[in-house]
Amino acid sequence: MRARPASSCLLHALAPLLIVGLSAVGCRSSGAQSAAPAVLDNPQRSAEDRARDPASKPEVILDLLALEPGDRVLDFLTGGGYFAQLLAYVVGPEGRVLAHNNAAYRKWVGPNIGDRFADLGLAQVTLYDRELDSLGLAPDSLDGALMVATYHDLYFVDEENDWPAVDAGAVMADVAAALRPGARLVVVDHMAAEGQGKLDASSLHRIERGFAIDAWQRQGLRLVDSSDALLGGRDDLTTSVFDPSVRGQTDRFILVFERPAAD
Repeated sequence: MRARPASSCLLHALAPLLIVGLSAVGCRSSGAQSAAPAVLDNPQRSAEDRARDPASKPEVILDLLALEPGDRVLDFLTGGGYFAQLLAYVVGPEGRVLAHNNAAYRKWVGPNIGDRFADLGLAQVTLYDRELDSLGLAPDSLDGALMVATYHDLYFVDEENDWPAVDAGAVMADVAAALRPGARLVVVDHMAAEGQGKLDASSLHRIERGFAIDAWQRQGLRLVDSSDALLGGRDDLTTSVFDPSVRGQTDRFILVFERPAAD
């Protein structure tokens, strides 16, 4: 597997409070070409997925992951596979996408999620069904990882619906250790109000941005970029993300972490 260079944005790790205003592709070299337009225009994509694009901004997220053909990437709690399919186009037939779900998510998306990839000939996508406390990721095995509106689920508890409490720190440690030096983790989630930390994870499905930064940096990852592309300013951060008044329009943070290169 190719070696990854140290991030050109390590300076930001020394001043995380300044990173909020960075552009979505602030760490890309000036000559880098985005793969997102070709990926989003792929004729295999469904009309339903294309309709989701304006609200999800996949072009921003894909650029921030900075993946290359042949890479191996985890889509953590992929749900129906919207992002897993896009990642499959980015890494190509020589790459691999781990489309992760746990039992509760599989129950939600139904048994036929594999058809999404099989019908399109995307053999590089592997359905990776694992519970959160037994991910089974090999150390130094990933070139990237993506969590879209699922980081807060590490703190979500609903035992009546097959979602027991987990050791969030242990799950995060597994993901962080699975990243190769220089690999990136992109975390997107619904914002909670400042000072709320993880308190709104179960009731509102929200998590505080600053809490997320601190938690991942404690796992040895560096914050190297961020984007405000999903901040609309119309969300008071106190309503459940499933409330019709905000559903699909919540303010969401986008954070980019990187495992430091080996000394």
